[in-house]
Amino acid sequence: MKTTRRTWVVLWVAVAALAAAVAPSLTGRFRDQRWRALSLAQLAPQQKTSASDPVFLYYLGRRLNEQGRFTEAAPFLEQAAGFDPGSPRIREAWAQALLGSGQVSAAFGQLKQFAGTNPRLAEAHYLLGSYHLTQKAWPLAQKALEQAVALRPDYGQALSLLANVCLQQQFIDQGRTYLERALQARPYAALDHLQLALLEASRNPARAETEFQKATQLLPAHAESYRAWANFCLGRGEAKKAVERAQKAVALAPEEAQNHYVLGRGLLQSGDEAAARPELERAAALAPLNPLPAQELRLIASHAQDTATETHWRAEYERRQSYQSTRRKLESQLKVTPQDSALRRELAGLIGQTGSVEGTVQEWARALRQRPDEPSVLTAAARSLTAGGFPAAAIPLARQAISSAPNNVAAYEALGDAYLARDWIHEAAVAFQSATNGAPRQRELYKKRLAEAVANRQAHPTPAWKHLLAAQSAPSDTEALAELGKALDADQAHVESLRTRMELYYRLGQPEPALTDARRLLALLPDDSKGSLFAALILLREPLTEDRTLQISALLDRAEVSGGATPTLLYGRGLFALARKQPKDALVYLTKSAQLDPESRAVFAKLIEAAQQAGDSTTEANARKQLDLLTQRKP
Repeated sequence: MKTTRRTWVVLWVAVAALAAAVAPSLTGRFRDQRWRALSLAQLAPQQKTSASDPVFLYYLGRRLNEQGRFTEAAPFLEQAAGFDPGSPRIREAWAQALLGSGQVSAAFGQLKQFAGTNPRLAEAHYLLGSYHLTQKAWPLAQKALEQAVALRPDYGQALSLLANVCLQQQFIDQGRTYLERALQARPYAALDHLQLALLEASRNPARAETEFQKATQLLPAHAESYRAWANFCLGRGEAKKAVERAQKAVALAPEEAQNHYVLGRGLLQSGDEAAARPELERAAALAPLNPLPAQELRLIASHAQDTATETHWRAEYERRQSYQSTRRKLESQLKVTPQDSALRRELAGLIGQTGSVEGTVQEWARALRQRPDEPSVLTAAARSLTAGGFPAAAIPLARQAISSAPNNVAAYEALGDAYLARDWIHEAAVAFQSATNGAPRQRELYKKRLAEAVANRQAHPTPAWKHLLAAQSAPSDTEALAELGKALDADQAHVESLRTRMELYYRLGQPEPALTDARRLLALLPDDSKGSLFAALILLREPLTEDRTLQISALLDRAEVSGGATPTLLYGRGLFALARKQPKDALVYLTKSAQLDPESRAVFAKLIEAAQQAGDSTTEANARKQLDLLTQRKP
């Protein structure tokens, strides 16, 4: 089995867990416990009072890293390293932030300096070796890691990485030796047992079987271990065992194409083509550019003498094989001329067809000779992913580009195109309007795209859209909820249905499902005004805590930025002010809300409450009079 490719940032996190490398003092332990327990939202307000605390800065940077906000994290972690230059975990997190923001040279520089000033600290050489590993500089990684294990012969993490580096260079015996030593130091390291099983598969099958068993016992939720074990069984002609292992892998990770492919092969080997077919079809759907499932399906159709299906899968196999051939050719050419920007652009487009966000971004960064977090790189990658059929992956990249360059017309256009590809026409119109502000000549082009999308929706409505229309015309709330449920079963990311159901749940006095839908909506559209507003209104039903206050404030701010000062927003701000014991502010917000929506009984009821607390008898009397009129009119 090929070694699993992880992104270099994820790999860095996995190989550099050094939080306990240096025992902190009692004071340090107290501070560590204090800051470790806080979320990013709770840490952020403490910056002014804790700006010189390296433990605080470490956790602030770490939380930003966890959210992929590497550019923001790097300065905090650099400051932390200045206050505590001997901390391996701070260096680790700082290097992660630098790598994540594309500052590869800076990451190398600070780790090399750390190792140079701490030549007797094994962790320093380990971190430098880990960096070289992420860059695939195998000899340099080997040298640094060998220094680490020379200083600490039982350093399990370093021995494990060193084994991997040796195996990458085909130093099999040396790699096996280091792997054995790593397992002596860390017998609980499941992935080391898995690696040893793969090494022993052909040389010592009995030992391999034992190591596979240990790997799955130590890490029972690791699908890759079961898949590798299934492949091992297939190679030995043990179809029944292969099917059992592969079924476990599928149960653990049903979204992984390779799991379904291995299960399909096992079923084929056991002679059950009927059961193998749906697994291979699933593998082909999940990996639309992998020719292997298509080839197996072609053979099944041929055996069944199903000419039409065989023709389909032959064409599909040839298409996928052509993609792989083209990509291999480009990669070979780039080995000869690595600076060829045109070839790299073409390769970036091909990688976009796989849905690999990191791969697409990295290739565009090479093509444009810019950092991966530059807006032009992110925008180009977003376009490639949308063109490749992965608009959901493109949207966050376009948003990130916009956050770095708010006037970037190309990024807004890329965002609009991605929204259109998801049939989010309203969101696309907003994005195109922002693009038009910087490029008015594009207005007609954007109008045409939107008109085509509307016409296509009307001519070919999706199942989700049909159910939404049925919900809007349903004779009862119960029937409307049923239709909206069907819409979201058909398309979990159907934002119009999520908004509609969220508002309906809220109107029916069902805050929990309304909040669930609001959160789902915000996961898809973090700046959605209605999702932000209704989430805030629902959170205001509970007593305020420090964390909840921060959440509500942020939600209301976001709702106002994206949706403006609507009557409902002003009502929400009034409720928030009342909850914070600020009746005069509440009076201002609720008065404005009542002026914009003079038919809302809820607004006047809260206006009365605010006026009472503020001691404004005139406003209270007028609000009571209006509420009485509305109550008489609306029983």
